[in-house]
Parts: sequence; structure tokens; C-alpha cells
Amino acid sequence: MKRLLVLLAVVAAVGGGWYVVGQFEAQVERGDDGNIERITLEPKGRLPVLPVPTAGAPATAPAAPATIRIASFHLDRLDDHKFARPVVGDLLVNLVPQFDLWAFQELGGSAPSVLLRLLERVNESGRQYDFAVCPSTREATDGPYLAFVFNRATLEVDLDTVRTIEDPAGQFRNRPLVGLFRARGPKPSDAFTFKLVNVQVDPAYADHELAQLTDLYRAVRHDGLGEDDVILVGNFAAVPRRIDSVFAPVRLTASVTSPAAAPDGLSTVNNVVICRRATAEYTGRSGVFDLIRAYDLNPLTLQAVSSHLPVWSEFTTLEGGRPGFVP
Repeated sequence: MKRLLVLLAVVAAVGGGWYVVGQFEAQVERGDDGNIERITLEPKGRLPVLPVPTAGAPATAPAAPATIRIASFHLDRLDDHKFARPVVGDLLVNLVPQFDLWAFQELGGSAPSVLLRLLERVNESGRQYDFAVCPSTREATDGPYLAFVFNRATLEVDLDTVRTIEDPAGQFRNRPLVGLFRARGPKPSDAFTFKLVNVQVDPAYADHELAQLTDLYRAVRHDGLGEDDVILVGNFAAVPRRIDSVFAPVRLTASVTSPAAAPDGLSTVNNVVICRRATAEYTGRSGVFDLIRAYDLNPLTLQAVSSHLPVWSEFTTLEGGRPGFVP
């Protein structure tokens, strides 16, 4: 007990004094022998719950949306233990339905356990969110891994195309994840189809890995499926100007061009990278999703979830389609 009191005193002095003590409470985990194994600081209180459709809503289907929104979020090793913390679980359950398709980076734990728990809660109100990971990821005993989470009411995925890239030379610390998607609503022959590449660049090797992504884009673009819309999304460990410079040879640009200034300790290096000439479906709307303002959080509370802010871009649902998708 004495060690716990000393630790709390140090945390209060170093982390902002009475502010930290007033905003957080200590969670103590003990082993079978009674000794303290872990102490974490949990933000007090829960997030506000956003209104969601209730089960038993009118059976009339809503009109097909004219746009879809693709988002990216680096989750700082989200696993079952972290998701069980109220501030983390509540935020993600409220956040996921705000967008049609998510590219998540840095998931942890036994795959895909935390995704199952997350979507079980998201879908309690009648939503239809699902996830897609590389089949080999399910066999891994621990993370980190990447995943797609998407709304089955607005999108469908060709599961045969969801895979991590082959990387025999070890060019990437985290191998990108690729999948082929199609918008629901329009006729299949008219629907927007696209390949999404989920990226997590290692900051320590950013220059090398960014350069390799240009070759990866070419390989995905010319893999024989005939799909010209290839979107790279994820953590690029780089600001938009740097992204545009690296991808200039393949005419890709960052759609989130002016990230909002982030408070200390938070990062806005995620982005959605497109070829504006090929992907005419991009509406020009994109941005950083300000979790602090949307959920009335303080930065310290948000850092319990992630040190990154999510980003998003919007696309029309109309283009050309391909058969063979999994509904």
C-alpha cells in the first residue's frame, strides 16, 4: 500500500498535480500472491452516449446514400484489456458508426478478439458493421495487426482479395493490408469500386518505407484485376507536404491537406492518399476528426485511447462495378 501511495504522489506531481488527481482514478491489479502487478490511471466518468437507432425501428429501408466516408485510426495496441476500460470502449463504440469504412492500425491481442467485442456492441442497436483481416492474421497469437471495419449496409468486400502484401525482402516492419470494396446502393455495374491499402509506416524507417509504398501502389494498381481506383490510407508518419513529395512520381496526393493543429501528445500523421485523376469519385471533402471537440474530452483522456487523431475522406457511390463480391 505504501508503494501505491508513493506512486500516486509522484504521478500527481509530474503529471499536472491536482488536475490529474481530480480527473483520474487509480486502477490496481494484483496477482494471485496479492502483490501489485499493474497500476493504471483511468479517466473519471464515461463518454456521452450519442443517439443511435433503436432495435425495432421502422422496417422501411432508408434511401441509398450518395456518398461513403473512409476513415483511418491508429489505435495504439488496442486489445481486450484496453477495450474493457470504459473511456476506450465507449468512445470506439460511438465513433465507429460515424464512418462507412475504417482502416485500423496497431490492433493487439489475439486476433480478431477485440474486433468481435467492439462490433458486438456497435451492432446492438441494429447496425451492420463487420470486419475483414488477412486470413493468416487469425492464426497469429498476438498483434500488432491491421484490419478493415465496414458498414455492410453501404459497402461490400471481396474477401478473396483481403490479404497482407508479400514482402520477402522485409521492406516493411508492418506489412500493408489490401482489400477490394464496392459501394452498395447503385446497380453493381454503376457502383464505385476501389482497392484500399491499409498502411502503417514505422517512424524510425519512414523515408525508406514511404519510398517503397510507391512501388507497392504500382503493383496493386497493375495486379491484373483492372481496378484503377487504389486508395492508400493509414499512418504515414509524415505531414501532407512530405507525402505529396514522395508520391509525386505516381501522381498520388494527400487528401487531408491541412490537418488541424493537435494538442501536445497527439498526432495527425494519418492520411488518405489518392490519385485525383483516377479517383474522380473523391468529393473534395476530408479532414481530421476532432475527438476532443466531438466528445468534449481533454487531451489526457483521449490519450488513454490513442495518441493519434482519426482522419477521413468522402467519395461518391457511383462508378463502375465488378461481380463476385461477398454481400
